[in-house]
Amino acid sequence: MFKVNLFNNGRLSDIRKVLESSNVINDMLLFSKKENDEIGEMKREDEEKFFLKETITNENGQDTLYLK
Repeated sequence: MFKVNLFNNGRLSDIRKVLESSNVINDMLLFSKKENDEIGEMKREDEEKFFLKETITNENGQDTLYLK
């Protein structure tokens, strides 16, 4: 697990730039979203359309960003 402070109102494409510059992720990982206990991948070309706050899952007060 890795912790990093990100801005919730940022687009996923901008978040990717922050994480890549910090060597947290590379271009092989995709953002994923958990819905109904299933985790689905988001296409890289769709990252500009989504905000981080729409992707993060909050369980028991813990925010989680899934990457696959």
